[in-house]
Amino acid sequence: MNNKHLACLFIGALIFLQLYGIIAIKAKRDAMTTEAEDASLAAESARQQLHITRIQLASLKTRTDALRQYLGIWDTALHMSPTEEEGQTRINDLIRQGGITQLSGKYDPSPNPGNSLIPKVLKAELLFEDDYHKSLDWLGEVERTLPAARISKCRLTKGTTSNDIKMEMTVELPVIDVSGTSTPKA
Repeated sequence: MNNKHLACLFIGALIFLQLYGIIAIKAKRDAMTTEAEDASLAAESARQQLHITRIQLASLKTRTDALRQYLGIWDTALHMSPTEEEGQTRINDLIRQGGITQLSGKYDPSPNPGNSLIPKVLKAELLFEDDYHKSLDWLGEVERTLPAARISKCRLTKGTTSNDIKMEMTVELPVIDVSGTSTPKA
């Protein structure tokens, strides 16, 4: 082999390498073009899904507007939930202010299973005997003063005198768990 043959072989190898490089670059370009088209389609699909979701959100807001306003009214009452001691004090203050005769009272803090918003309640089992009007007015005052409280039992029977009634009731007052073991989810 002489120098001419070696030069031709060298030039042929260079041409082969150039063609190989061109083919490799074209393959990469095609792959990137395909990837860009896929990304463009995915972006358009995401834009359409966002548009649909925004329409659904607007519709949901419209349908639940009354409920959200109602919740807004009660939200402050639920966030003002007392601790167990404060709850007992509030109920005892109501009894004292109402001037109603209390025969017995038992306070029992207990968990509220199945309710993540109100994880704990203070159950007050109370027994009163007093004037009919005074007792019912006091019951209305409980409803006004403790709006988040739930009266789960209220049994009225005849009292010892003609105008008296005996009122046996259970008041459940939502309380804050200060131990931090179960906190409400917002």
